[in-house]
Amino acid sequence: ALSEAGIDRVEVSTDGGNSWHVASGTASWNYGWQAPGDGTYVIQSRVISNDSGIETPGAGNTVIVDSTIPTTTGVLAADETWSGEVVVSGDVTVPAGVTLTVSPGTTVRFQALSDDTAGGAETSRTELIVNGSLIADGTAEAPIMFTSSASVLVKGDWGGIRMTSDAALTLNYFSMEYGKLGIEYVSSAGNAPVSITNSIFHYANGNAVNISLSSGTARSVSISDNQIYNHDGMGISVFSTGAGTLLTADVSRNEIHDIGGRGIYLHAAGSSQSELTVDSNILYSTVSQGIYVHSESSTVTGQFTSNDISSTGNGLYMLNYFTSSPSLVVEGNIIHNNSN
Repeated sequence: ALSEAGIDRVEVSTDGGNSWHVASGTASWNYGWQAPGDGTYVIQSRVISNDSGIETPGAGNTVIVDSTIPTTTGVLAADETWSGEVVVSGDVTVPAGVTLTVSPGTTVRFQALSDDTAGGAETSRTELIVNGSLIADGTAEAPIMFTSSASVLVKGDWGGIRMTSDAALTLNYFSMEYGKLGIEYVSSAGNAPVSITNSIFHYANGNAVNISLSSGTARSVSISDNQIYNHDGMGISVFSTGAGTLLTADVSRNEIHDIGGRGIYLHAAGSSQSELTVDSNILYSTVSQGIYVHSESSTVTGQFTSNDISSTGNGLYMLNYFTSSPSLVVEGNIIHNNSN
């Protein structure tokens, strides 16, 4: 700001000149303001000189605040609901205590091989980073799609979903494709449920569904009725560790094929307790084990029933050490045409 008589103060109006507020500084100044709600605001400034002269303010700048517009790069300031077509240009972070809800029928396109925040685990790829809650609850008639923005789609176009939270995760009638990974969920506290159902994960570099629980968290995990294929990593991986960590997992009626690693990997360690139901899954064309159960220094009970496993490395592989024998029911499975 400038004045031949010298500057006494700078004033700012956020309501088109109806009221004025003193800014901080004079020649160089700033003013902090939080919009009280959605609406259109006209921001103006004026100089009050040392001889009490009052500058005639210019037209100012018009600011439109619309909380329904999705955050397509940066950090969510409050709960948001995404709907329609959303194009994400950089990493979007859902902070702790905030919920991102994705409406049925929504398509979210992540900018391919680009990240205008240059942050996250993949600095050159857009990612959804969730430290709060994610609810993407579609329907059979209106599923939700997370995909790449590219015209020619390639595995690894975008980063995937990385969730580190003690909050709930719900994915239902949800499709995810062409990421570096599918969804990674890591939790060390809380007891909110994890539910991934009726969904499709395909054409990505890493694991499709990766759940990791530790430090005494107690979780119910349902991964059921999904289609998982053409992933370079594992199809489903669930890991639990730590004294007091309690896992109740239902992994049922999934079809998993053309996988670069294990189809289903269940790993319990570090004095954790796991109760597993693995039923009626169809697995074929996996590079290594169809189903791998790995128990070390932990307590594992469960049922492995009516699974159809073919054209894998090892069909059904169970490894147990540094603990008493797990209590498992294995019956009614069809295991055939495997290499080992």
